[in-house]
Amino acid sequence: MAVFNIRPIQDPDIWWHLSSGRWIVQNMAIPYTDVFSWTARGTAWVDSYWLQEAAAYVVYRLAGIEGIILIKALLVAVFLLFIGRFFHEPRLPAGMAFLEMIWIFLAAQPR
Repeated sequence: MAVFNIRPIQDPDIWWHLSSGRWIVQNMAIPYTDVFSWTARGTAWVDSYWLQEAAAYVVYRLAGIEGIILIKALLVAVFLLFIGRFFHEPRLPAGMAFLEMIWIFLAAQPR
């Protein structure tokens, strides 16, 4: 399943997220005001992605953009295994677990 998720990042804000992650790691804090934009600098900002941004920045520093792609693909595979292993109804035939995982995999794909 991880192989199917190895594809270019489609989020046009990836560089904004990586910049936010760099700021968080360098300052060891979560920004509460906009520190990047020219026209809105200093205005209130709720960075609801702060943990993902910090983690993505660390991965980016260690392994580049390819590392982020691989980590994302592995996380999808791990979650699919977790869901298939722990939430599968034991009374269903074994083939149904496979179909459940395929369904979840397809539902998790970008639209």
